[in-house]
Amino acid sequence: MISSTLSRGQRLALLTALLTLVTSVYMLTYSGRMGFTDTRFMFDATESLVRDGDFLLDLTNGERRFWDYEEPLPNTPLVPVNAEPLQMVLAAPLYLLADALPRVGYVHAVWLFNVLVSALAVGVFYLYALQLGYNERTAIVTGLLFAFGTNLWAYSKTFFQEPLTLLLILLTAYFVERWRASGYRSVRAVIAVVVAFALAFAARRAAPVMLPVLLVIGFPYLERFFAPLWVRRGFFALVGVTAVGLFIASRLPSVPFHEALHGYFFSIGGSLWGTSPVVLLAVPGIWLLAKQVRMRYVIAALLMTLIYAGAYAYGAGNEWFGGLSFPPRFLVPILPFLMLCALPAIDYLLSAEGRRSWRIATGVLIVYSVWIQFNTVTYWWGEYTTLLPLEAGGLTEWRGGLDDVRYLRWVVLPQLWGVQPFDFAWIRTGQLLFPLIFGGLAVLSAAGMWLVSQRTRAARYVSMILPLLLIVSLYGGMRLIYSDDLYLAFSDGLARSLDVIERELDTEDVLILSQPGYEVFYMNYGAITGPRVITLPFHQGERENPDAVPVINSPNPARLLERPTIQLINSLAEGRESLWLLSHSSPFITWSVRPVERYMAQYHYPLRTIDLTGDDGLPVRLIEYSTVTAPTQTLQGPQVATDLRYGDSVTLAGYSLPAGDTYAPGDALPVSLFWLSDADLTDSYSVAVHLAQPGGGVVASAEDSQPRAGFAQTNTWIANAPVWDNRALRIPIELVPGEYELWVALYGFNASGEVALLDVTGGKTAEDGTIGVLPVTVTVR
Repeated sequence: MISSTLSRGQRLALLTALLTLVTSVYMLTYSGRMGFTDTRFMFDATESLVRDGDFLLDLTNGERRFWDYEEPLPNTPLVPVNAEPLQMVLAAPLYLLADALPRVGYVHAVWLFNVLVSALAVGVFYLYALQLGYNERTAIVTGLLFAFGTNLWAYSKTFFQEPLTLLLILLTAYFVERWRASGYRSVRAVIAVVVAFALAFAARRAAPVMLPVLLVIGFPYLERFFAPLWVRRGFFALVGVTAVGLFIASRLPSVPFHEALHGYFFSIGGSLWGTSPVVLLAVPGIWLLAKQVRMRYVIAALLMTLIYAGAYAYGAGNEWFGGLSFPPRFLVPILPFLMLCALPAIDYLLSAEGRRSWRIATGVLIVYSVWIQFNTVTYWWGEYTTLLPLEAGGLTEWRGGLDDVRYLRWVVLPQLWGVQPFDFAWIRTGQLLFPLIFGGLAVLSAAGMWLVSQRTRAARYVSMILPLLLIVSLYGGMRLIYSDDLYLAFSDGLARSLDVIERELDTEDVLILSQPGYEVFYMNYGAITGPRVITLPFHQGERENPDAVPVINSPNPARLLERPTIQLINSLAEGRESLWLLSHSSPFITWSVRPVERYMAQYHYPLRTIDLTGDDGLPVRLIEYSTVTAPTQTLQGPQVATDLRYGDSVTLAGYSLPAGDTYAPGDALPVSLFWLSDADLTDSYSVAVHLAQPGGGVVASAEDSQPRAGFAQTNTWIANAPVWDNRALRIPIELVPGEYELWVALYGFNASGEVALLDVTGGKTAEDGTIGVLPVTVTVR
């Protein structure tokens, strides 16, 4: 038995062992899966804070774009995360640790945040129970029920803000209790209350609604006021009337938030008591507290439940459920206050006076509650919607799923057992050493509790060794699960892209991901010090698969992209000499439209393509573009007319040099070629552009490709229809200053696969008449 007369050192050792035990068990079910849009946004903001000093969404820009806001921020194409900043600030050290330590994924590390925060909340609860006068055994047991019998366990797997809000509100109330216990004389307690409450507000703007609860906890004469029996009876009568009123309101469709009231208070699958049945121990606990005239936490818990549930039912509107989250997400901070009310009931059951029948009933309730939580952590919550009947419409807040036993989450989800592996990181990555480490640490922590309870001298060693073992285990565990295919760790091409990005791009550059999909790799493995990585949305002109039909089918690339996407690209191009695009497709995927590449090829200048596609087949292509604005079909024609004839039908009718004819070494030289054909072509030709010395000798070349980066193939040309072809070359940094020529060749392949250059007539030529020379002198200074 754990004594109630342990020393401060022994209590500290128990706290250390409790924190290690809870953290270890949470790690056994840790998934490191982002899963939810809100949490992806907050991770993105954490990454932006560390790397760029702001809270802008870049990697998740494809999910929440700047045009989702009525008034986009000036001077930036990105928007800040729509969330309170504290969580991102506090999670930043985990991101920094992942950046400093080898083979630790960034998402993996940041997803430890709620594991640690939830365990700390259990630790604060333990201290709170001791502060209220309960012995260590009651505090430990109730703390463990709070950890594993309530939704806190479920939310330890996420990066939602609720666990941090819970911790800070509980901490504020704890310091208020400390202040009250000091006779309202402790200045340190007052400072702690102010700091904790300010942090709670920074964690969640809803924190101020808890002021009445804090006033109740700190009010000096509350017990005296409730000493008369008739006052207590009147209070519970008022509670009963309120409950009846809430029930009636939840049944009236005319009440705008009746569904939320029903879900929060009365549903078996969506309420606090339904999803965390162990909090029902607060009912006998409240009865015992009222009998002992200790009404402070009875009022605090009931008032907090009423205020919090009412505020979110009314304020959140249709979002009352919390998306794909486990219900009731927004009410999670209430849990510890209900468990505080359960303390006297648990204390009674653990005492010699506790009735056997009550203990058995409580045991059943606890097993049921832990069963619910275990089912909640076994799979990603989005899996639940796939198992609902058709009439649910895929809604997680479907009334049948909240009120019908057949569709409760902990009834439906076990259908996946044996069919689909649990959503645990160590299962997903096949690292069986992971559960051995944390399972062993949990056993060791429990043993440490027992040793301290025996009043041995083990307290000092427990306090020192367990935290060290926990730190080593967390680091080792993160290394074990580093290669996680959930974040595309299998892609050789994406892995190689990190080296190319680090080598070729700097901090002023931007890397655009052509659509969502690959951003998860850079979220977890993007150990780069260079560019900002920004994800574009999925485009209305793209196909998701060969059989899909695009929303818009148009020959105009600008129509294949949403207007805000074009605005974003133009905004990023402004003030930069080049933009980098990471394409999720390739010319070999013939069904893919590649709208961004089409747009960039028509309105800007492709400089070079680095194909990093690996054996896994995942297409990875880095493309650099000069951001000079290219002429379009709306112009009358090229700057300079020419009459170079290639073969029998093709004429280079002119060209434009939008950046002029004078450059420095290292500059990009963009050129737009204006092609015409006097007949429909059936052959495919590629274009080659070279910078050459006047007497012969190529010094730099643009990448060969079919016209307009392959999107205007010559075998699709129509007679007398002009074709603009934009391409650019990089002037070598070591090139000797002087005057140079621009050469243009057009070629195909003969039957044996050899290059066949078309003869050129009608102007100055080179290389025996197979290359046309543009009538311009390019000066390199």
